[in-house]
Amino acid sequence: MLQGKMKKATIAATTRCCWGYALHTTLFRMAVVTSMLLVGAHGQIGETLCACQPSIWDINLNFALSCDDETFVVGPGIEDTACIVAPRQENVTDFDFLQVSLILITERDQERNVINERTILPGPLNNGDSFSYSSYIDGNTDFNTTTLPREIQFDFNGINMLGQLIRATWSLEFTNDCTVFPVVEAGDQTIISSITDVADPPGALCPISTVSPSSVPSTVPSTKPSSVPTTVPSTRPSLRPSSNPSNVPTSSAPSSSPTRSASPTSAPPVVGVDICGCQPGSWEFMLDFNLNCDNATFQPSDPGIFDTACQLFAFDGDAIFQSVNLITILELNQNLDVESQVVLQGPMNDGDTFSYTSILDIRDSFNATSLPRAIQLTILGLNSNGNTLVATWGLEFTNNCTIFPIVTDADETVITNVTEVTDPPAQFCPAVLGPSNQPSAVPTGLPTVAPTSSPTEAVVPTQAPTQSPTFEP
Repeated sequence: MLQGKMKKATIAATTRCCWGYALHTTLFRMAVVTSMLLVGAHGQIGETLCACQPSIWDINLNFALSCDDETFVVGPGIEDTACIVAPRQENVTDFDFLQVSLILITERDQERNVINERTILPGPLNNGDSFSYSSYIDGNTDFNTTTLPREIQFDFNGINMLGQLIRATWSLEFTNDCTVFPVVEAGDQTIISSITDVADPPGALCPISTVSPSSVPSTVPSTKPSSVPTTVPSTRPSLRPSSNPSNVPTSSAPSSSPTRSASPTSAPPVVGVDICGCQPGSWEFMLDFNLNCDNATFQPSDPGIFDTACQLFAFDGDAIFQSVNLITILELNQNLDVESQVVLQGPMNDGDTFSYTSILDIRDSFNATSLPRAIQLTILGLNSNGNTLVATWGLEFTNNCTIFPIVTDADETVITNVTEVTDPPAQFCPAVLGPSNQPSAVPTGLPTVAPTSSPTEAVVPTQAPTQSPTFEP
């Protein structure tokens, strides 16, 4: 669930709501790991393998920064870096951010497996807004030489001035060297990200972070180097082992508590039984420029709605629409990946209407991943001064099979009035059939025939059977 993924993240931004949707990116790095040496003892954490990267990151959004402004350098402490900005739809030529809709933060272990779940920071976020991220090493030292974090990646999904979808990604791969600290400092920067503050890692994961260096360096070495090596290598190899071989294996018995264990697999939820799409199959909207986020009738506490978002942002002047130039409608799946994108071109004025048909009404089937989980509308327009306005609202649904309807023709939100909705297909939401068409969980009524008051007596033969059967001649 989205809230669970936000457990280690906070946002400082001037926005009414707590959620925004956009693309959920896959890794852009194409490096292939061919081999990796791992030491196998838990006790070597903090000795030969350390996590000296920050435990807490405070980052300010600066849309003027590009990959050319990056200050991270491959060297002691940093094994590799990556920085990229890319389109998320066709015909994009402008890669300057107007707004960030969603931030995904991923940490990976020594084998580049994702540690727990990706952290989702919901937008909308604007230039100058800030956010804070607490790493999995913050207050946690329970790592082994496989699970210790090695990489961190930040994905920023948003829109440009034309409302087109773009993405910026930067990542760091650490050396996990125990002799290098600090690795990242306040003042470092990269694409649209300025690091304003960091917190030290736990001392158990990076002992050097707890050592205060001497204010006056020593000018004389503490010992005189020996001119003669302490040992001389043998010019003749030994023909025999130095000790008799043991008949007993030298390795210890396998641990009864392995450090990593795979969770037992379970069958995926069944669409229409375990998870359902009970949001509208189609939507009819009317633009009402007098509506703002305070007029929103959608609430996270509403049945069937898990979370909501709403923001109205003006770059200059008042925040009252005079016209709409572009509307982008997204539907996202269970992983918050985009399943559908529709762009409606303006101009549109106050009182104009538009419609949207959900993929629930278009597709014949969904699986436990592709079933729609959220919808987002981003509306770009102009105010009376001709300056750009951005209105964004979104709904995340619970996909509960017992709740219907979720949205009605009485709902409204920023500059958008829902005038009509249609039911989703019953195969994705059996609740649309109503309780009379649902199978009864408890048998009703009484048996149509009453049981007899006493059992029927068996018929007893009047003569004993013969000792042997009689055969006809």
